Amino acid sequence: MSLAVVIITKNEEKNIVQCLSSIESFCDEMIVLDSYSTDKTLEYVSKFSQTRVYQREFDNYIAQKNYANSLVQSDYILSLDADEYVDVSLQRFIQSREYTKYDAVKFLRINHIGGYAIKHGIWKRDIKIRLWKRGKGHWAGSIPHEHFALDSDANVLLSTARLHHNAYSTCVEMLEKADKYAKLAAQSYKTKSWIFLLKSLIVNPIFKFIKGYFFLQGFRDGYFGWHLAKVSFIETFNKYFYAMNYKFHNK
Repeated sequence: MSLAVVIITKNEEKNIVQCLSSIESFCDEMIVLDSYSTDKTLEYVSKFSQTRVYQREFDNYIAQKNYANSLVQSDYILSLDADEYVDVSLQRFIQSREYTKYDAVKFLRINHIGGYAIKHGIWKRDIKIRLWKRGKGHWAGSIPHEHFALDSDANVLLSTARLHHNAYSTCVEMLEKADKYAKLAAQSYKTKSWIFLLKSLIVNPIFKFIKGYFFLQGFRDGYFGWHLAKVSFIETFNKYFYAMNYKFHNK
């Protein structure tokens, strides 16, 4: 059973070497789908001789990832973002070939902010399907929060192996990206009723903050836990605020 690792990129020079270095020892195919990077991403990718590089204009994450999957020839696909990498536990799991007994595998993703691994809050149980038998599903969901939708008959393993995510370099970067994600998500909500949007604007951000910071003990991550809870509040608020704005200007 062969394995392909699929990665989409755009201006990922600060992350791509760590990502590719973590997987080159165990995969049969390394596929990078690039969206016309203007930094040194492709220069760094070219140093990994196994890698096949394709380019496609970026439209959205779902379409980009599904297209990348269509380029695979191997039996199984491991999908990574350029700012993710696998640790020794996941390397050993792949090398054991235990995954070939299943249609898909879920992993716990450890998210990092400025090198600090978040252990609590809204990222406490960040479980992702990232390995599956080719043809057993597709990327779906709402932009920008895509997920992998498996076929209903798929048998899935929850592995103890871990995937790591360099989510943000700083809290300022986290806030900037949250605003970008809020604007993307707002596009999906602008057709909702005014009552729904107003209620969501008032209730959902408060609930998101309380759930992450108190119920899921985000406060135990100290400085970064506070900022993560605060940014999740702001992103949730802005999502509905921008949706109301779009709705108002498109009367």
